[in-house]
Amino acid sequence: MKIEEFKAAIGKGRGLARPNLWRIYLPNASSLGIADPFAERDSKTLDLMCNAAQLPGRQITTNERMYGMKSEKMPYGYIVDDVSLTFYDNNDYSIKRYWDGWQDKIISRNVYEVKYKNEYAREVTIQQLDHQGREVYTCVLSEAFPTTVNVIELNNDQDGLVQVNVQLAFTDWR
Repeated sequence: MKIEEFKAAIGKGRGLARPNLWRIYLPNASSLGIADPFAERDSKTLDLMCNAAQLPGRQITTNERMYGMKSEKMPYGYIVDDVSLTFYDNNDYSIKRYWDGWQDKIISRNVYEVKYKNEYAREVTIQQLDHQGREVYTCVLSEAFPTTVNVIELNNDQDGLVQVNVQLAFTDWR
């Protein structure tokens, strides 16, 4: 392949995609029925504080099937892995309190009772953006909910920032 063909292929696709051009839309606290740690009625602060996210993948599951002496993989379903999100937190720990509140809607720490999925699962949208900030790819996680809010590392690093790492499970994505 010649360099001109490579440059033309990039130009036809409006440039190369950058992993740092994206945005996320998470459910606001009121739609989850939890106390609003942001003192506002939308999740804009939460969305802005997200510093890393993943677009989901999908793995086709297969079984081996024999045709005479030949083995062939035959699909029978698919698996989706959890998606990781990382957030910077404020001194008021509003990000951590949001995720703790959402997890408490799944299994209450007061009564240790698991709720029905329709009470806590929500859509989460992740968008890839181009260089002008226009969306070029959108992924909607269906029936998403936080399975893990990881430990927060505290240390003596003078320039460190508190980060909240979250794993989201979901039924499917589109």
